[in-house]
Amino acid sequence: MALVRQYHKDTGTTYVLTNERYWDPEAKKTRSRRKIIGKIDPETGEIIPTGKKSEGEEITGLTERVRELEIQNNELQTRVNLLERENMKLRAKSEDAVQLRSDNKRMKSIIKEARSSAFEILRLFGTDGDTEEVLHIETAGNQGQCEGGVERA
Repeated sequence: MALVRQYHKDTGTTYVLTNERYWDPEAKKTRSRRKIIGKIDPETGEIIPTGKKSEGEEITGLTERVRELEIQNNELQTRVNLLERENMKLRAKSEDAVQLRSDNKRMKSIIKEARSSAFEILRLFGTDGDTEEVLHIETAGNQGQCEGGVERA
């Protein structure tokens, strides 16, 4: 059973109804039974019961349940907003990491080209036959193992 709010333009009144679905075997489809249980006070937002007094107690319980669900909905919406902000921050970090990887690949390519050019220069101008000159460029792989620059063996 669900609660339904129905607004009437001509009177400006919002009614609260119970909605019960059932199977109609003749029509072979579902139908709804609706029953008015009250109307909403425009100033306070509370349900004003219509009909029998015993239904009023049920309406009060339903009104409280509606309030509880509205509070729970607000709390969940706040949590969703916080998670969306956290998600945006994590996406930004992920994009930064992708950019750093791209920059790292580009730097490795530049180092490889520089090393190749340096070896070519040393081959053309720096060897005298007795010594072999080796170029060391400090990278993450050989960090701390050499001073950088040219070393004669």
